[in-house]
Amino acid sequence: ETVDSDRIFGGGKGRSTSIKGNASIYINDRKNNLTIYGNTFGGSEAGGVAGNSIVTMEDRYVSANSITYSGIIFGGGKGVGATATNGANSTVIVDGGTYQGLTIFGGCDISGTIEGNILVKVGEKNTTKVGSVYGAGRNSRVTNVTESVYVHCYNNAMVYENVFNGGFDVEKNDNDNLKALSVVGDALNPIFNKNNLTYS
Repeated sequence: ETVDSDRIFGGGKGRSTSIKGNASIYINDRKNNLTIYGNTFGGSEAGGVAGNSIVTMEDRYVSANSITYSGIIFGGGKGVGATATNGANSTVIVDGGTYQGLTIFGGCDISGTIEGNILVKVGEKNTTKVGSVYGAGRNSRVTNVTESVYVHCYNNAMVYENVFNGGFDVEKNDNDNLKALSVVGDALNPIFNKNNLTYS
């Protein structure tokens, strides 16, 4: 079961927070088992990260250890009451592990901008099973300041649901730069170079 609450931010909390350099989150099972209930953001809750933001989750070091993750991973920020900004690139890497309910977004959640490239990499070196993969955000579309969006699911990747180079519940316009979608692993459902639109 996915827990949709916020737990880890690479940036700060509050719209006045600012990270002048890069923000990096590294989750691994090198020393022991690890359990996380909630969402991880490479960026800020509502403030800014001037440099790159990167979220890496690797379950590959010791076979006896594992990572249990119940939440969503965002490469960018959340955008609570303000636009969470990333001044450079956003990267999400998930390599190794089974996370059947995990959804990965390269972009932001509610309101945010990524001014550089967005890159999502799944299963580059180790067997990796995830739920869905989106290059852009959830409710927060790629804007014309984003350079390019790249989604790479490698031979070791299995995606239980869908792979979208765009976002979830967002509209795409002519400025959205969805330029690269590379899937060479297993996807149980269709793969789309567009956004996933839902209507109430």
